[in-house]
Amino acid sequence: MLVLDVGGTSVDGAVVTADGRVVGGIRRFPSPEDNDAATVIGRLAALLSELRRSAGHAGVDATAVGVGIPGPFDYERGVSWMSHKLAALRGLDLEGPLRRATGLPVRFCNDAAAFTLGAWWRQHPTAPRLVGITIGTGLGSGFVVGGRPAGDQEGAPVGGEVWNAPFRDGILEDAVSGRAVSRVYRQRSGGRRIGAGAIAERARHGDVAAVAAFSELGDALGEGLAAAAAGFSPTRVVVGGRVADAFDLFGPRAETVFARAAGTRTPFDAAARPDLALIGIARHVAATGFGAARSAPGSPRLRSGPTAGTSDAARSGHGDTPPKGGKRT
Repeated sequence: MLVLDVGGTSVDGAVVTADGRVVGGIRRFPSPEDNDAATVIGRLAALLSELRRSAGHAGVDATAVGVGIPGPFDYERGVSWMSHKLAALRGLDLEGPLRRATGLPVRFCNDAAAFTLGAWWRQHPTAPRLVGITIGTGLGSGFVVGGRPAGDQEGAPVGGEVWNAPFRDGILEDAVSGRAVSRVYRQRSGGRRIGAGAIAERARHGDVAAVAAFSELGDALGEGLAAAAAGFSPTRVVVGGRVADAFDLFGPRAETVFARAAGTRTPFDAAARPDLALIGIARHVAATGFGAARSAPGSPRLRSGPTAGTSDAARSGHGDTPPKGGKRT
């Protein structure tokens, strides 16, 4: 399968086999975030064409395309309702142009939900009830029971979303996101706004304001998730996204605060590998009846190549409301 994980900062792409092996490693491309619709769609189509050539060189038949993308998005029809990123695509059909460009069936899924599926499959396949959290510019989430997405009948929040859960004087994403880390650091340091990655470096060198910014992130994640996931009772939480590179600065605190708020200890850990979202996208699409990539007849057994980078975690559309008939996920 040709797989894209589309974010506002970058687009990760890979060829993924039916058994979840990444062939030839992860390719990372700058996101066409600020371009017009024709350019964005053309860039995505070109990336898929490049992946298809790579699959052919590796002796792999690609049988479908899987695209992980944040919401609000109509995943059945392939129509974006986002305005907080890739705004040029709002209201436009993505399925048709990508299908015509590749000649393959195209399916879409939520990027954070796909990350959670990948985390269950490749990191914690025995976890009965897994929550995946992606922290980047914003906040994404997914809930899995026994290797399949959980529904509200199993205690998961509606749509598996926690970004918009009420929290303090706003919503959880206001306090759990890269933007939140940047805001808190600026407030405490009195300096200019910088990104979460740079703040993490300063925290590791003893910057008091930087350490405090990540401590506040851990407090908010633990407290907010305990409330938002109270009906689900997770047995494991896995954190991914750009900000998870600094998991050591906030993850243990989040686990402690969650235990205190929920009344039970639940292990938190960071994503163990950079391809979990891509693998989860492939698993999701394969489950719909469309095959993943497979070795061409007569080709040798394939090995996955080196990987680099993580998927860009994205919030689930804060402030973006799809028109009637669209769905927020």
